Amino acid sequence: MAKVLEQPVNEWDEFTGRLEAPETVEVRPRVSGQIDQVAFTDGSVVKKGDLLFQIDPRPFQSEVRRLEAQLQQARAVASRSDSEAQRGERLRSNNAISAELA
Repeated sequence: MAKVLEQPVNEWDEFTGRLEAPETVEVRPRVSGQIDQVAFTDGSVVKKGDLLFQIDPRPFQSEVRRLEAQLQQARAVASRSDSEAQRGERLRSNNAISAELA
């Protein structure tokens, strides 16, 4: 038979280790640019489609304005060419100019 002794008991233990998420995700931007805003906090839960970062839109807006101006210029050139072609056809039909000039 053994004698019962009263002693303090540790209800916890210390272990060294490392935690890893069960899944990892690679996040890539659709376009490159300067990050303007971070729209989440570390450790927060995010879902597919959530805004994570805001990229500075100014370079893209500038490019859109440049291309819109280029398109407007191309439309003006096309309109002028159409007008000149119609004028040439009218002059040619009246024998006012040669066929080569029309």
